Amino acid sequence: MDQEEEEAKRNATVPLGGATRSALLHFLERTAVVFKGHPCCGKSTLATELASATLCPLMDKDDIKGVLTRRSRPCGATHTHAPDALSDANTLALDTLWALMERQLSIGLSVIVDATLSC
Repeated sequence: MDQEEEEAKRNATVPLGGATRSALLHFLERTAVVFKGHPCCGKSTLATELASATLCPLMDKDDIKGVLTRRSRPCGATHTHAPDALSDANTLALDTLWALMERQLSIGLSVIVDATLSC
């Protein structure tokens, strides 16, 4: 890709209010944008669109929690977890999410975070 194509790609208009990618990246320099709210309020959609538009990594608490709850089942088990186990997984997922976010910021990267208020 030549220099003109790279510049055109960097300044391409993105779906978020018609802003250019370079303007969004400048705005997001070493920033954590956290979408936190109740389930089904649109935060995942907005977080995904912003991450896609800015090429910033997207971290989702539910992804981390999903891995934790799948890994904690005995082989072949299909039962749901006890409330205490889900609460522990939720707490651990949030702690992990914040630690990952802090690490990204400490090395000068921006990050988009999607975190629900409830389990």
